[in-house]
Amino acid sequence: RNTLGFTAINLLLAPVVVLYVSLALVSNYLEEQTAGFLRLSPVGIYMAERSYHRDSQEIRLAGMMHVGKKAYYRDLADSLSRGATVILAEGVTDRDRLLEYNFDYSKLAGVIGVSSQDKMQIDGNPVDLNNPAQMPAGDGDKPDIAWADIDLNRFDPQTVAFLNAMGRTLFSGKPLAEALAEYSDWASENMTPERVDGFMADILDKRNDAVIASMSKALRSYQTIIIPWGALHMPAIEAAVLEQGFTPGEKKERMSLDFRTIPYQKLWQKWSAHAAAVSSPASLL
Repeated sequence: RNTLGFTAINLLLAPVVVLYVSLALVSNYLEEQTAGFLRLSPVGIYMAERSYHRDSQEIRLAGMMHVGKKAYYRDLADSLSRGATVILAEGVTDRDRLLEYNFDYSKLAGVIGVSSQDKMQIDGNPVDLNNPAQMPAGDGDKPDIAWADIDLNRFDPQTVAFLNAMGRTLFSGKPLAEALAEYSDWASENMTPERVDGFMADILDKRNDAVIASMSKALRSYQTIIIPWGALHMPAIEAAVLEQGFTPGEKKERMSLDFRTIPYQKLWQKWSAHAAAVSSPASLL
């Protein structure tokens, strides 16, 4: 009887233990890959902001996600410094129109009841870091904003093909189950380990080099530099900041995504409806 009782209790607890261990493993992996700028907890995702100081200059690194709570983006925007401050903006441009679909995360954000990063409104003065004569812009009531990313034409063609495959999956308007099946077929034929390495070099390394170069230019003219970039970029950017002789200062965390507010029932109903539509005989006509 005792053995049966012990076994029954362990069977009940096993799924909870597996879930907890899995969450801990994923959390540790994400924290390692982002140098702690992203932290996963049982209730949500937290993003870190850290400041670094050298004499009278300050650099603020703020980990970002494409989707998150409206309050998260609002609080970050409200905290931005004024005066001799520049924000190094993230965002790959597409001058040659290589993308088949616009990567608009607002639809995904709306599905899970949050906002998207592109909706974070920052009132600032646009400046060109390659034109030192115009920096700072001179309006002490607003920070300057400088684009510090690259254009899509610097990516390898295989990376562009991958992004277009992702676009067809996320933004084509097809039922999600159907789109995922098409992406799976494409990935099985095209995503070799070498191409994955090339994709990561484009998405991370080239862009990290660009923002670090922009930071070096901005240090010649500004007292405060704010870099609100994706959390995966932060390890390389932080290393470059420390190499410039800056020392770590204040730290803070903001909850970016609250798992408790996600409408899971609506998501399940929507997924089930899509799956049923794809598998029904009428969908084959």
